[in-house]
Amino acid sequence: MKFFLSVFILFSFLGCTRLQTINLKPHLYSERPSNIIWIQIAGFTDQQIPLLRFDNPDANAHTEFESVDCMGKMWSFNLFDLRPTASAGFLSQLTGSKNIKGLCDDLTRQPIWSSLSELGYRSAILENGVSETESLEKFLTCGENQKNYMKGMSFIRMGPEQKVGVQSFHYQDTSNLPISGLAYDKSCQGGKCYSSFFNNSKKILNNINDVGNKHFYLLREFAYLRALKEKDLGTAKNILKDINQLMLWIKSQNRNDILVIITGTEGLEIDFPKEGKEWSEFVRKGKNLNIKNSTLLSTVFAKGPMAENFCGLFDEADMPVRLLYKPEGKKFSWDAINPLNN
Repeated sequence: MKFFLSVFILFSFLGCTRLQTINLKPHLYSERPSNIIWIQIAGFTDQQIPLLRFDNPDANAHTEFESVDCMGKMWSFNLFDLRPTASAGFLSQLTGSKNIKGLCDDLTRQPIWSSLSELGYRSAILENGVSETESLEKFLTCGENQKNYMKGMSFIRMGPEQKVGVQSFHYQDTSNLPISGLAYDKSCQGGKCYSSFFNNSKKILNNINDVGNKHFYLLREFAYLRALKEKDLGTAKNILKDINQLMLWIKSQNRNDILVIITGTEGLEIDFPKEGKEWSEFVRKGKNLNIKNSTLLSTVFAKGPMAENFCGLFDEADMPVRLLYKPEGKKFSWDAINPLNN
């Protein structure tokens, strides 16, 4: 009798302590993160990662994009366009709506940061290379419902000229971020930004080590799309390097409660040169860069707790549901103690 009891306890222990993995790495399932960092890169697709991988002389070096836990694809069409603009695509991802017109009505559905606020998250937004019509700032001049969705967060814009009565921001300032409201980057007031997306992002993310509080950070990079359209390969690669460096910095914080999400939309398909001289000129001088139509599928990468929610193929408008979804905890199963199932 003692023998069977010992065997029962042993298999119970083994069944309950099985290491859970994803992408061959240990992973925490169904654990809601304390910090959510969502990086939106207009024009980006997974097919552009060779711009980083093959720009490194070390053939064995890997990019941080390759370290993610999960990768998925999203249908990017909405009710009006087969290939929506980056602004429309990202709004669909943020609101869960396919009814995107570029008007105030686009924010009649509660955006993801507002839903997270109800769960105790404080939000901050950073935008780079975003025009007046693309920026989330436009909702500040809409009706009360839309303006209410923008309250209670730090909102930093890189790009526009300083407007009267608007706060200023600079990543080298010793003060913290504005607790709430819109602020313009001081370094961008001469027609060009002298602060980098990387440095500004680090300044905004400083609160991730604020233990006991929950944060949602939305980092929006539109300059990448413009660089690709202008066939400015050098600028495009530098932006990807900035994102890669930012991912490395986040990893260096050694926190297991950070979910990093990277999404693209209006992804431009690059027709890479085949090899040889054409490839060499492409890498060194940016020659032979051919851009095709924007893709019909957008890319999503995820790393950290609940990254499993972003595997597979789904609609861009499903992003809020997947970000908020948290399944029930583990349930005991007799299969765990059955030696034939292990």
